[in-house]
Amino acid sequence: MTGFESIAIPDSLVDEVPLLIGNFLYDLGERGRISGGVGLRSWINALGSEFSRTRSGETASIERVASKIGRNDPCPCGSELKYKKCCLRLLDDESPK
Repeated sequence: MTGFESIAIPDSLVDEVPLLIGNFLYDLGERGRISGGVGLRSWINALGSEFSRTRSGETASIERVASKIGRNDPCPCGSELKYKKCCLRLLDDESPK
């Protein structure tokens, strides 16, 4: 189930959803119902290709920019403590339990 079955959009029209939403937001902006409708339309249209890619199951791979910090490595904050005794502890305190 892709989520579109619940609103009964035919498969032939699913790829048009970003265009329809963009035009709807533009119209709302022109009528003064929302501010920034033109900008929202541009944003939605720019995301149209991403929508199609996600719908087809293609996803972009995420590349790690920096190397992974080990628990026993020096903390990147510069405190000269090990990561596990410094900032990792802060992350553990914030994590939902």
